[in-house]
Amino acid sequence: MIYLDNNATTAITPEVLDAMRADWLLGPANPSAQHRIGRSAKLRLEDACDAMLDCLSASEHRFLLTSGGTEANNWVIGNLGQGDGPIVVSQIEHPSILAAARAAQARGIPVRYLPVDANGIVDLPLLQTWLAETPKPRLVSIMAANNETGVIQTIAPLAACCNDAGVPFHSDLSQMLGKLPVDIDQMGITAATIAAHKFHGPVGVGGLILRRNAPISPLLVGGAQQLEHRAGTEPTALVVGMMTAIQQCLNDLSTTQTAMRQRRDALEAGLRQQIPDLVVHSAAVDRLPQTTCFSIPNIDRQALLMRLDFESVACSTGSACASGSSEPSHVLQAMGADSSLLSSSIRLSGSIFTTDSEIDTAVSRIVRCCNKLRDYQDVEK
Repeated sequence: MIYLDNNATTAITPEVLDAMRADWLLGPANPSAQHRIGRSAKLRLEDACDAMLDCLSASEHRFLLTSGGTEANNWVIGNLGQGDGPIVVSQIEHPSILAAARAAQARGIPVRYLPVDANGIVDLPLLQTWLAETPKPRLVSIMAANNETGVIQTIAPLAACCNDAGVPFHSDLSQMLGKLPVDIDQMGITAATIAAHKFHGPVGVGGLILRRNAPISPLLVGGAQQLEHRAGTEPTALVVGMMTAIQQCLNDLSTTQTAMRQRRDALEAGLRQQIPDLVVHSAAVDRLPQTTCFSIPNIDRQALLMRLDFESVACSTGSACASGSSEPSHVLQAMGADSSLLSSSIRLSGSIFTTDSEIDTAVSRIVRCCNKLRDYQDVEK
């Protein structure tokens, strides 16, 4: 199987596995326990969180553990920010942001959806207009890099506008971390979401990185963990694994970033050469180095996905969190994509483990699958 669905989840590196195994082998430990074993676990937990903040240049922030990106996003929406104004989210956010926004709306909190242009770039002038209105927004949430198209937003100017208006700014960094440099202080964001399984860490752990002076309502109650913001026993080994993954991916970033981009470009070039009508979405703007989203007119995306699965190529038609849905991509819809492109979109995403040979083989298999599907269509006509 050629695995090209790394935006959904990535493989754990051997170093991360070793770090977690070493922590587990220290024996059973609850970081809240007051005995020596518990205190040792608490120290490892705090050291790991401090190390991650340091890696991400988040000197003004604290690290709140979550089970992953979806939990962190749900925590922020409706719980961070004050006043009577609306929550502002972009039209291309991850489903966990959009669903949380709809849930907040059902509770009576107004929500505004910031549009994007044909390349998937958010409308900064419109956001500035909304920030100048009364009541001003209570929260703005815009993802740093899109999980479907890979489009990168210029976060610092967006955050600066919010900071000037006194409005908290949240950004989902789940897809960006591990592929591009991240400097949270320089970005100027109030809160950031990360998920370990997106950068070769374990599934089931993530974080909400929150500015120290930003008040947020508790997520879970019933324990004093994390300053009573999220009750529950912390998974020390998973946190150590997440820390190891962050350190490793950032240490190797200059090398892996170049390699992933070269392979992504080779994939797109190979497909374009043999499928002339293929359309790569957002090819004109900066994208994540490992992500490509393309459409092949008159090829049904679900049919192509299933045929590629038979051909041992793992890919997706969009966000893994919406994989059970047959609805077209809300991201491409927001970008104004033609219906023929909506119905035929496929996302491929590589990783540090993807090889040149796998890219070459994937190109040939995709082309073969498209030709077969077109042959069937011709017969049916």
